[in-house]
Amino acid sequence: MATSTVNVGDRTWQAIVDYTGLTTGHLEALARARPHLEDLGADIAEEFYRHVLAQPGLAALIHRHSTVERLRETLVGYVGTLWSGRYDRDVVAHRVRIGKVHDRIQLPLGAYLGAFVQIDQVVTRRLVDVYGTEPETLLEAIAGWRTLTQTDMAIVAQAFIDARDERLTTLLETLSAASQQVAAQTTETGESVTACVQAAESGTASIGEAWSAVEHMNEAIVEVGEQAARLAEQLKRIDGIVATIGSISDQTKLLSLNARIEAARAGDHGRGFAVVAEEVGALAERTAQSLVVISEHNAASADVIAGVTTAIDSATADVGAVRAATNGAHASFETTREQVIEVSRMIGEIAAGMHSIVDQSTFSAEG
Repeated sequence: MATSTVNVGDRTWQAIVDYTGLTTGHLEALARARPHLEDLGADIAEEFYRHVLAQPGLAALIHRHSTVERLRETLVGYVGTLWSGRYDRDVVAHRVRIGKVHDRIQLPLGAYLGAFVQIDQVVTRRLVDVYGTEPETLLEAIAGWRTLTQTDMAIVAQAFIDARDERLTTLLETLSAASQQVAAQTTETGESVTACVQAAESGTASIGEAWSAVEHMNEAIVEVGEQAARLAEQLKRIDGIVATIGSISDQTKLLSLNARIEAARAGDHGRGFAVVAEEVGALAERTAQSLVVISEHNAASADVIAGVTTAIDSATADVGAVRAATNGAHASFETTREQVIEVSRMIGEIAAGMHSIVDQSTFSAEG
Protein backbone atom coordinates (compact mmCIF):
# COMPACT_ATOMS: atom_id res chain seq x y z
CA MET A 1 0.00 0.00 0.00
CA ALA A 2 1.41 3.41 -0.96
CA THR A 3 2.09 5.78 1.90
CA SER A 4 2.72 9.52 2.05
CA THR A 5 3.98 12.05 4.58
CA VAL A 6 1.31 13.35 6.89
CA ASN A 7 0.36 16.99 6.19
CA VAL A 8 -0.62 19.07 9.22
CA GLY A 9 -0.78 22.45 7.45
CA ASP A 10 1.36 24.60 9.77
CA ARG A 11 4.99 24.93 8.63
CA THR A 12 6.47 24.83 12.13
CA TRP A 13 4.75 21.61 13.13
CA GLN A 14 5.06 20.17 9.63
CA ALA A 15 8.85 20.43 10.02
CA ILE A 16 8.66 18.22 13.12
CA VAL A 17 6.44 15.70 11.30
CA ASP A 18 8.99 15.63 8.52
CA TYR A 19 11.84 15.15 11.02
CA THR A 20 10.18 12.12 12.63
CA GLY A 21 9.05 10.73 9.27
CA LEU A 22 5.44 10.13 10.27
CA THR A 23 3.49 8.78 7.28
CA THR A 24 -0.03 7.73 6.49
CA GLY A 25 1.26 4.13 6.58
CA HIS A 26 2.13 4.49 10.26
CA LEU A 27 -1.35 5.82 11.00
CA GLU A 28 -3.00 3.01 9.04
CA ALA A 29 -0.96 0.34 10.87
CA LEU A 30 -2.16 1.72 14.20
CA ALA A 31 -5.74 1.99 12.94
CA ARG A 32 -5.67 -1.70 12.04
CA ALA A 33 -4.40 -2.52 15.55
CA ARG A 34 -7.11 -0.38 17.16
CA PRO A 35 -9.44 -3.27 18.07
CA HIS A 36 -6.62 -4.76 20.14
CA LEU A 37 -5.59 -1.46 21.78
CA GLU A 38 -8.71 0.60 22.45
CA ASP A 39 -9.35 -1.08 25.82
CA LEU A 40 -5.89 -0.08 27.13
CA GLY A 41 -6.90 3.44 28.20
CA ALA A 42 -7.54 2.54 31.84
CA ASP A 43 -4.40 0.37 32.11
CA ILE A 44 -2.25 3.09 30.58
CA ALA A 45 -3.68 5.74 32.91
CA GLU A 46 -3.09 3.45 35.91
CA GLU A 47 0.54 2.77 34.96
CA PHE A 48 1.16 6.41 34.03
CA TYR A 49 -0.09 7.90 37.31
CA ARG A 50 1.43 5.14 39.41
CA HIS A 51 4.78 6.35 38.09
CA VAL A 52 3.94 10.06 38.41
CA LEU A 53 2.52 9.92 41.93
CA ALA A 54 5.63 8.11 43.14
CA GLN A 55 7.44 11.45 42.68
CA PRO A 56 6.52 13.78 45.63
CA GLY A 57 7.15 16.92 43.62
CA LEU A 58 4.95 15.80 40.73
CA ALA A 59 2.18 14.62 43.06
CA ALA A 60 2.12 18.03 44.79
CA LEU A 61 2.02 19.75 41.40
CA ILE A 62 -1.00 17.69 40.31
CA HIS A 63 -2.91 18.32 43.54
CA ARG A 64 -2.21 22.04 43.29
CA HIS A 65 -3.68 22.40 39.80
CA SER A 66 -6.18 19.56 39.34
CA THR A 67 -7.17 16.08 40.57
CA VAL A 68 -5.87 12.65 39.60
CA GLU A 69 -9.38 11.52 38.60
CA ARG A 70 -9.82 14.40 36.17
CA LEU A 71 -6.37 13.89 34.68
CA ARG A 72 -7.02 10.16 34.29
CA GLU A 73 -10.06 10.92 32.15
CA THR A 74 -8.05 13.39 30.09
CA LEU A 75 -5.28 10.84 29.54
CA VAL A 76 -7.74 8.09 28.52
CA GLY A 77 -9.26 10.49 25.97
CA TYR A 78 -5.81 11.37 24.64
CA VAL A 79 -4.77 7.69 24.29
CA GLY A 80 -7.89 7.00 22.27
CA THR A 81 -6.71 9.47 19.59
CA LEU A 82 -3.41 7.65 19.12
CA TRP A 83 -4.90 4.85 16.99
CA SER A 84 -7.65 6.84 15.34
CA GLY A 85 -5.72 6.83 12.04
CA ARG A 86 -5.89 10.66 11.88
CA TYR A 87 -3.12 13.20 12.38
CA ASP A 88 -4.06 16.66 11.14
CA ARG A 89 -4.17 20.32 12.13
CA ASP A 90 -6.70 19.71 14.92
CA VAL A 91 -4.68 16.88 16.43
CA VAL A 92 -1.53 19.01 16.37
CA ALA A 93 -3.39 21.94 17.98
CA HIS A 94 -4.41 19.58 20.81
CA ARG A 95 -0.77 18.53 21.33
CA VAL A 96 0.31 22.18 21.36
CA ARG A 97 -2.23 22.92 24.06
CA ILE A 98 -0.81 20.06 26.12
CA GLY A 99 2.67 21.60 25.89
CA LYS A 100 1.40 25.05 26.88
CA VAL A 101 -0.53 23.65 29.84
CA HIS A 102 2.57 21.79 31.02
CA ASP A 103 4.51 25.05 30.88
CA ARG A 104 1.76 26.99 32.68
CA ILE A 105 1.64 24.54 35.60
CA GLN A 106 5.46 24.31 35.50
CA LEU A 107 5.55 20.57 34.89
CA PRO A 108 9.16 19.55 34.23
CA LEU A 109 9.57 18.54 30.60
CA GLY A 110 11.65 15.55 31.65
CA ALA A 111 8.81 14.31 33.83
CA TYR A 112 6.42 14.29 30.86
CA LEU A 113 8.88 12.50 28.59
CA GLY A 114 9.83 10.01 31.30
CA ALA A 115 6.22 9.19 32.12
CA PHE A 116 5.53 8.58 28.44
CA VAL A 117 7.88 5.60 28.66
CA GLN A 118 5.28 3.93 30.90
CA ILE A 119 2.65 4.29 28.16
CA ASP A 120 5.05 2.88 25.61
CA GLN A 121 5.70 -0.21 27.70
CA VAL A 122 2.00 -0.98 28.14
CA VAL A 123 1.22 -0.60 24.42
CA THR A 124 4.32 -2.50 23.28
CA ARG A 125 3.48 -5.44 25.52
CA ARG A 126 -0.03 -5.56 24.08
CA LEU A 127 1.25 -5.44 20.49
CA VAL A 128 3.69 -8.26 21.17
CA ASP A 129 0.92 -10.31 22.74
CA VAL A 130 -1.38 -9.75 19.75
CA TYR A 131 1.11 -9.97 16.86
CA GLY A 132 3.81 -12.19 18.39
CA THR A 133 3.27 -14.79 15.68
CA GLU A 134 3.17 -12.19 12.88
CA PRO A 135 6.61 -10.53 12.90
CA GLU A 136 5.99 -8.29 9.90
CA THR A 137 2.67 -6.98 11.23
CA LEU A 138 4.23 -6.55 14.67
CA LEU A 139 7.08 -4.56 13.15
CA GLU A 140 4.67 -2.29 11.26
CA ALA A 141 2.51 -1.73 14.35
CA ILE A 142 5.47 -0.98 16.62
CA ALA A 143 7.05 1.30 13.99
CA GLY A 144 3.76 3.16 13.62
CA TRP A 145 3.34 3.45 17.40
CA ARG A 146 6.90 4.62 18.05
CA THR A 147 6.92 7.14 15.18
CA LEU A 148 3.54 8.57 16.17
CA THR A 149 4.42 8.90 19.87
CA GLN A 150 7.81 10.40 19.05
CA THR A 151 6.07 12.95 16.85
CA ASP A 152 3.63 13.72 19.67
CA MET A 153 6.40 14.12 22.22
CA ALA A 154 8.41 16.35 19.86
CA ILE A 155 5.42 18.66 19.23
CA VAL A 156 4.48 18.82 22.93
CA ALA A 157 8.11 19.51 23.88
CA GLN A 158 8.46 22.23 21.23
CA ALA A 159 5.20 23.88 22.34
CA PHE A 160 6.44 23.70 25.93
CA ILE A 161 9.75 25.35 24.98
CA ASP A 162 8.04 27.98 22.81
CA ALA A 163 5.66 28.89 25.66
CA ARG A 164 8.54 29.15 28.10
CA ASP A 165 10.56 31.26 25.65
CA GLU A 166 7.55 33.50 25.16
CA ARG A 167 7.14 33.95 28.90
CA LEU A 168 10.85 34.58 29.26
CA THR A 169 10.79 37.15 26.46
CA THR A 170 7.80 38.89 28.04
CA LEU A 171 9.54 38.83 31.40
CA LEU A 172 12.74 40.25 29.92
CA GLU A 173 10.81 42.96 28.08
CA THR A 174 8.96 43.85 31.28
CA LEU A 175 12.19 43.83 33.23
CA SER A 176 13.87 45.98 30.59
CA ALA A 177 11.01 48.51 30.62
CA ALA A 178 10.97 48.58 34.43
CA SER A 179 14.74 48.88 34.55
CA GLN A 180 14.68 51.75 32.08
CA GLN A 181 12.03 53.51 34.14
CA VAL A 182 13.95 52.95 37.37
CA ALA A 183 17.17 54.04 35.67
CA ALA A 184 15.49 57.23 34.46
CA GLN A 185 14.02 57.90 37.90
CA THR A 186 17.39 57.16 39.49
CA THR A 187 19.04 59.62 37.11
CA GLU A 188 16.45 62.27 38.00
CA THR A 189 16.97 61.52 41.68
CA GLY A 190 20.70 61.84 41.16
CA GLU A 191 20.20 65.25 39.60
CA SER A 192 18.02 66.29 42.53
CA VAL A 193 20.63 65.04 44.96
CA THR A 194 23.30 66.99 43.07
CA ALA A 195 21.17 70.09 43.49
CA CYS A 196 20.85 69.26 47.20
CA VAL A 197 24.62 68.96 47.44
CA GLN A 198 25.02 72.36 45.83
CA ALA A 199 22.36 73.84 48.12
CA ALA A 200 24.03 72.28 51.17
CA GLU A 201 27.40 73.64 50.10
CA SER A 202 25.85 77.06 49.50
CA GLY A 203 24.15 76.88 52.90
CA THR A 204 27.45 75.92 54.52
CA ALA A 205 29.16 78.88 52.86
CA SER A 206 26.37 81.25 53.92
CA ILE A 207 26.50 79.97 57.50
CA GLY A 208 30.25 80.47 57.43
CA GLU A 209 29.81 84.06 56.32
CA ALA A 210 27.17 84.64 59.00
CA TRP A 211 29.45 83.13 61.61
CA SER A 212 32.28 85.45 60.50
CA ALA A 213 29.94 88.47 60.69
CA VAL A 214 28.84 87.42 64.18
CA GLU A 215 32.47 87.13 65.23
CA HIS A 216 33.18 90.65 63.95
CA MET A 217 30.09 91.93 65.77
CA ASN A 218 31.20 90.27 68.97
CA GLU A 219 34.65 91.80 68.66
CA ALA A 220 33.09 95.25 68.12
CA ILE A 221 30.80 94.81 71.13
CA VAL A 222 33.72 93.74 73.28
CA GLU A 223 35.68 96.79 72.11
CA VAL A 224 32.75 99.13 72.91
CA GLY A 225 32.41 97.50 76.31
CA GLU A 226 36.08 98.04 77.02
CA GLN A 227 35.83 101.69 75.95
CA ALA A 228 32.74 102.18 78.13
CA ALA A 229 34.62 100.67 81.06
CA ARG A 230 37.52 103.03 80.48
CA LEU A 231 35.11 105.99 80.23
CA ALA A 232 33.42 104.96 83.48
CA GLU A 233 36.84 104.78 85.13
CA GLN A 234 37.68 108.26 83.84
CA LEU A 235 34.37 109.58 85.22
CA LYS A 236 35.27 108.14 88.61
CA ARG A 237 38.59 109.97 88.46
CA ILE A 238 36.83 113.20 87.50
CA ASP A 239 34.50 112.71 90.46
CA GLY A 240 37.55 112.37 92.66
CA ILE A 241 39.09 115.54 91.23
CA VAL A 242 35.79 117.39 91.60
CA ALA A 243 35.60 116.29 95.20
CA THR A 244 39.14 117.53 95.79
CA ILE A 245 38.43 120.86 94.12
CA GLY A 246 35.18 121.14 96.12
CA SER A 247 37.14 120.64 99.32
CA ILE A 248 39.64 123.30 98.28
CA SER A 249 36.76 125.64 97.37
CA ASP A 250 35.20 125.16 100.79
CA GLN A 251 38.49 125.87 102.46
CA THR A 252 38.98 128.94 100.25
CA LYS A 253 35.57 130.29 101.21
CA LEU A 254 36.41 129.75 104.87
CA LEU A 255 39.73 131.54 104.44
CA SER A 256 37.99 134.37 102.59
CA LEU A 257 35.55 134.75 105.46
CA ASN A 258 38.35 134.82 107.98
CA ALA A 259 40.22 137.37 105.83
CA ARG A 260 37.21 139.67 105.68
CA ILE A 261 36.85 139.45 109.46
CA GLU A 262 40.47 140.37 110.00
CA ALA A 263 40.22 143.20 107.41
CA ALA A 264 37.23 144.60 109.28
CA ARG A 265 39.24 144.54 112.48
CA ALA A 266 42.08 146.39 110.76
CA GLY A 267 39.78 149.22 109.78
CA ASP A 268 41.05 151.51 107.05
CA HIS A 269 44.30 149.62 106.91
CA GLY A 270 42.51 146.41 106.02
CA ARG A 271 40.08 147.84 103.48
CA GLY A 272 42.14 146.81 100.42
CA PHE A 273 42.66 143.37 101.83
CA ALA A 274 38.90 143.10 102.38
CA VAL A 275 38.25 143.72 98.68
CA VAL A 276 40.62 140.93 97.73
CA ALA A 277 39.09 138.64 100.29
CA GLU A 278 35.64 139.43 98.88
CA GLU A 279 36.78 138.55 95.33
CA VAL A 280 38.37 135.33 96.51
CA GLY A 281 35.15 134.36 98.30
CA ALA A 282 33.10 135.12 95.15
CA LEU A 283 35.51 132.98 93.05
CA ALA A 284 35.24 130.14 95.52
CA GLU A 285 31.45 130.33 95.33
CA ARG A 286 31.44 130.25 91.52
CA THR A 287 33.84 127.32 91.63
CA ALA A 288 31.51 125.46 93.97
CA GLN A 289 28.57 126.10 91.67
CA SER A 290 30.57 124.90 88.65
CA LEU A 291 31.58 121.78 90.54
CA VAL A 292 27.90 121.03 91.24
CA VAL A 293 27.14 121.27 87.52
CA ILE A 294 30.13 119.06 86.68
CA SER A 295 29.04 116.53 89.27
CA GLU A 296 25.52 116.45 87.83
CA HIS A 297 26.92 115.94 84.29
CA ASN A 298 29.23 113.20 85.54
CA ALA A 299 26.33 111.46 87.30
CA ALA A 300 24.24 111.62 84.12
CA SER A 301 27.17 110.31 82.07
CA ALA A 302 27.68 107.52 84.57
CA ASP A 303 24.01 106.58 84.26
CA VAL A 304 24.31 106.53 80.46
CA ILE A 305 27.49 104.47 80.63
CA ALA A 306 25.82 102.06 83.05
CA GLY A 307 22.92 101.68 80.58
CA VAL A 308 25.38 101.15 77.74
CA THR A 309 27.21 98.56 79.80
CA THR A 310 23.95 96.75 80.55
CA ALA A 311 23.03 96.85 76.85
CA ILE A 312 26.49 95.58 75.93
CA ASP A 313 26.18 92.71 78.41
CA SER A 314 22.78 91.80 76.92
CA ALA A 315 24.12 92.09 73.36
CA THR A 316 27.12 89.96 74.33
CA ALA A 317 24.78 87.27 75.64
CA ASP A 318 22.67 87.50 72.47
CA VAL A 319 25.73 87.29 70.27
CA GLY A 320 26.88 84.27 72.26
CA ALA A 321 23.55 82.58 71.61
CA VAL A 322 23.77 83.49 67.92
CA ARG A 323 27.30 82.15 67.78
CA ALA A 324 26.20 78.87 69.35
CA ALA A 325 23.24 78.59 66.96
CA THR A 326 25.45 79.48 64.00
CA ASN A 327 28.02 76.89 64.99
CA GLY A 328 25.25 74.29 65.34
CA ALA A 329 23.76 75.21 61.96
CA HIS A 330 27.20 75.11 60.36
CA ALA A 331 27.87 71.65 61.78
CA SER A 332 24.40 70.49 60.71
CA PHE A 333 24.88 71.79 57.18
CA GLU A 334 28.27 70.16 56.98
CA THR A 335 26.86 66.82 58.15
CA THR A 336 23.96 67.14 55.70
CA ARG A 337 26.36 67.94 52.89
CA GLU A 338 28.46 64.87 53.65
CA GLN A 339 25.39 62.65 53.90
CA VAL A 340 23.96 64.00 50.64
CA ILE A 341 27.29 63.42 48.92
CA GLU A 342 27.24 59.81 50.19
CA VAL A 343 23.66 59.37 48.96
CA SER A 344 24.69 60.84 45.60
CA ARG A 345 27.50 58.30 45.35
CA MET A 346 25.16 55.42 46.19
CA ILE A 347 22.55 56.64 43.69
CA GLY A 348 25.27 56.82 41.06
CA GLU A 349 26.14 53.18 41.72
CA ILE A 350 22.44 52.22 41.57
CA ALA A 351 22.02 54.10 38.30
CA ALA A 352 25.05 52.35 36.81
CA GLY A 353 23.66 48.99 37.97
CA MET A 354 20.22 49.72 36.50
CA HIS A 355 21.74 50.77 33.17
CA SER A 356 23.67 47.50 33.17
CA ILE A 357 20.43 45.57 33.82
CA VAL A 358 18.73 47.46 30.99
CA ASP A 359 21.57 46.61 28.61
CA GLN A 360 21.58 42.93 29.63
CA SER A 361 17.78 42.66 29.49
CA THR A 362 17.67 44.29 26.05
CA PHE A 363 20.42 41.98 24.80
CA SER A 364 18.65 38.90 26.17
CA ALA A 365 15.27 39.96 24.75
CA GLU A 366 16.74 40.66 21.33
CA GLY A 367 18.87 37.50 21.43
